[in-house]
Amino acid sequence: MKNKVLVAILLLVVPFGCGSKIINSDYEKSVSFFPNELISHFPKDITGIEYGVSSNVIDEYEGKSYGFGANTLMLYEYFNKDEYISETKKLRDVIIKSYNTLDSTLLLLFPYTIEAEIDGKIYTFEETSEKNNQVKRNIEEAISLPIPVFDFEQFRGTEFCGLNNKFSINVIEAKSGKYIDEKYLSNSKYVLPEKWRHGYTRGVAFNDTDNIIIYWISIW
Repeated sequence: MKNKVLVAILLLVVPFGCGSKIINSDYEKSVSFFPNELISHFPKDITGIEYGVSSNVIDEYEGKSYGFGANTLMLYEYFNKDEYISETKKLRDVIIKSYNTLDSTLLLLFPYTIEAEIDGKIYTFEETSEKNNQVKRNIEEAISLPIPVFDFEQFRGTEFCGLNNKFSINVIEAKSGKYIDEKYLSNSKYVLPEKWRHGYTRGVAFNDTDNIIIYWISIW
């Protein structure tokens, strides 16, 4: 049963080496999923020394019966110092809110399934204690704008958000409501407060020490 649930999600984490200009076809598919205005902060050309992609987009043939999972696209780039300063300068002008990765009141988006309807039948699932604890924080304590959990192993820290403390997390825009077709919406009632039952968030994470930018968009 677990395999059937997992097939609902297109999950891609792909690093690209120095100078490579090959964009994986799954990345292009993920980019095309989102409205153009919601990915306007993503770079038009990838110029970094190294870059990588994480994509988590619900396939059209599946649906919202498989628990919660925000449709998320992330792109990271390593830059030389001058390029990094230039890129971040442009992005800082449109940031509305910044957060520390160690902040315990972050409202985090992550896959979570405790109940699913499959072929007309209701099934229950067990999630990890770590996820269950974060769900409790989301509902009872979180006060930030919604932020996706980051899925790049090389940047991981000790916190649930998925980034080490060299990074700052910066929201460019976040709104509640339905902004994609109903068939792509997932059930967030167990994961998010009522205000954020559906919506989108987009932004960037900065690492000023290593000259890294992570661009993201999540919609659910």
